[in-house]
Amino acid sequence: MVTLSIDGIGSDALINQLAPDLAIASGSACASGTVESSSVLRAMGVNGAALNGAVRVSFSRHQTDDEVSAVVNRMVAAVQRMRALA
Repeated sequence: MVTLSIDGIGSDALINQLAPDLAIASGSACASGTVESSSVLRAMGVNGAALNGAVRVSFSRHQTDDEVSAVVNRMVAAVQRMRALA
């Protein structure tokens, strides 16, 4: 699992671009299904846009390096599309 925030990109927008094909969500894993930001990130001192834009991408231990690279490429393409529209 990796949690990240991309400057200028809201979590909802990124999730809408990438779901349902990826295991991507906002908030913490233990609060799955809620719209609240991650309490873990808040406890770490993350706030503002970085907190509200954070997404969690989950991976399986069975995924290959090529599959992970494909996820990264899809995320980059989605961010580029959203920035082009802004």
